[in-house]
Formats: sequence, structure tokens, C-alpha cells
Amino acid sequence: MIELVANQSKLLDQMTRKITSNDKILENIHTRMDAFASAIKNQHSFNKMLESQLAQLVATVHPLEKGKILGQPEDLETANLVDIHNGAQHHTEPADV
Repeated sequence: MIELVANQSKLLDQMTRKITSNDKILENIHTRMDAFASAIKNQHSFNKMLESQLAQLVATVHPLEKGKILGQPEDLETANLVDIHNGAQHHTEPADV
């Protein structure tokens, strides 16, 4: 009978250690999930800010300029092509657009 009680006591101690270990693991997971949720919220706020700034930029573009690339030259007269395989340079005439 004493042996049975001793074995039960050992099992109870082992279970207590495992439960304590699992509690620490769950606390660690909880902390990481909180940090992850915070990072997601920060990213969401940043995305909203970018969306707002982009909407402001779109609103400032003149309607006649829509579809053009900002900083694009008005008239391209010639273009140069560099062949990276052999370093040769070719001159091309503008295409009729």
C-alpha cells in the first residue's frame, strides 16, 4: 500500500512539472501572439497612411496628365539600345506613334 501511494505521489509530481512546463510554453505563445497582433495593427495603420497619401497624390494630378508617367519626356526623338551580351551600342530612329 505504501508503494502504491509513493508511485501515485511520483506520478502527481511528474504531472505537475509537465503542467507547469506547458503553462510556460502557453505564456510564451501568448506573448508572441500579442507582439504579432501589435505588428499587424501597425502594418494596417501604415497601409492606411500610404493609401491616404496615394489618394492625395492622385487628386493632385491634372486630368490631362492621367495615364502619363511622371517625369516622362514630352517627345522622344531618338533612343539608344545597349546590347549587354557583346557591349555593342545601336542607334534607333523613333517609331511612328
